[in-house]
Amino acid sequence: MLAASAGGSCDRSLLLAALKQSGEAMQFASQELKADKAFVLEALRVDGWALHYVAKDLLADRKVILDALLSNKLALDYAPEVLRCDPGFVLEAVRRRPEALRFAPLELRSSADFILQAIEVCPEALEFASTTLLSDPDFACQAIAVN
Repeated sequence: MLAASAGGSCDRSLLLAALKQSGEAMQFASQELKADKAFVLEALRVDGWALHYVAKDLLADRKVILDALLSNKLALDYAPEVLRCDPGFVLEAVRRRPEALRFAPLELRSSADFILQAIEVCPEALEFASTTLLSDPDFACQAIAVN
């Protein structure tokens, strides 16, 4: 793996090159780079798994999570609860990655109105609705009508 410099970090270009091999390389970034939004967004374009190592503050950033979803289907799970409970944010996440819905709270996944909106955005979202909702015949008819 990548060897860290004496200061415990790697320079930007070396780290970005290492990220092409594995998002795990982000662990060798300095705290400063892990908190640098511009660098983190660039790193996430290379490998979304780098999200695991970014500064906690950036995990609350909508753009960081949404960009990470393009290459990391687990990205919504890293988001704080306030984002995971935000229907608008979750719909945007579903637009980028339908399986992100599995990390939304049960309350959202059990809401017929929300799931119908999600199906409009991406029909595959239906797969991640709550089992209670999926077993409701009225909801099934509504979902078919949307799809």
